[in-house]
Amino acid sequence: KTDAADAYYLGELYYREEFEPYEQRGIQLLNLRHLTRQHESLTKAYVQTKLQFHAVLDQVFPEYVGVFGRIDGLTSLAVLQSFPTPQAVEEAGLEQVVASIQSVATRGRSQTWAVDKAKK
Repeated sequence: KTDAADAYYLGELYYREEFEPYEQRGIQLLNLRHLTRQHESLTKAYVQTKLQFHAVLDQVFPEYVGVFGRIDGLTSLAVLQSFPTPQAVEEAGLEQVVASIQSVATRGRSQTWAVDKAKK
């Protein structure tokens, strides 16, 4: 090395003689690191997609936020798939929207709950 600081550091390492044997990482550890990085990447993509979904939904259905507990929940997504625009909801009528909600509602939701959500 031509850098004086690097030469000094290398000299110190040599004279201390506190060397530790190099242990190559096992395949399991490398696989775990790879899976962790993939998980982090997928999580970031999921969060980004969810944010984009919320942004588009706010433009198409400005009043939709707050109707369901989770906008990306099963019931909410099924309703959006059945009625992709506010006009489709108006044309369908209350009974058809309630039926759509009840067809996918989870955890034994009541008729009253479905009617309340349809009215919102």
